[in-house]
Amino acid sequence: MPAADGPAIRSDHLFAGYFLPYPDQDWGRKGEGLVSTITDEPPQLNWIYVDQDTYEIKYGTRVESEPHLVGPWDCTRMEKRITLEGWEGFMAVKEGQGLWPLYFDRDDNGLEGKVFKKRILEVELTRKERRKGKDDGD
Repeated sequence: MPAADGPAIRSDHLFAGYFLPYPDQDWGRKGEGLVSTITDEPPQLNWIYVDQDTYEIKYGTRVESEPHLVGPWDCTRMEKRITLEGWEGFMAVKEGQGLWPLYFDRDDNGLEGKVFKKRILEVELTRKERRKGKDDGD
């Protein structure tokens, strides 16, 4: 469904994330903020964040993300799996037929008090760099 004041955003847009410093945050060597493209044409970025009330992982503008958990995002030592706040507490929750939104189990209690009577699966978020082709430029 197109936004009232902007382009239509496809719900099947592939995640293309980047670590970037989040404005007014300094986590030092512990990580950065995380952004992803939300459209290709025109290219647009949104911040990835954890909703402070539900712990569901969402995306939005800086203003939308500010009251929520915005980082620090990072990778495991071998830079293969994504972490948030230094650990991998990611869960997928079955919301409907073929719909599994991503959550962060911030309290490490199986999302107790956040998700009720739904199927929950622990998941790993792996990082895969896109290979640079000969014609990709600098």
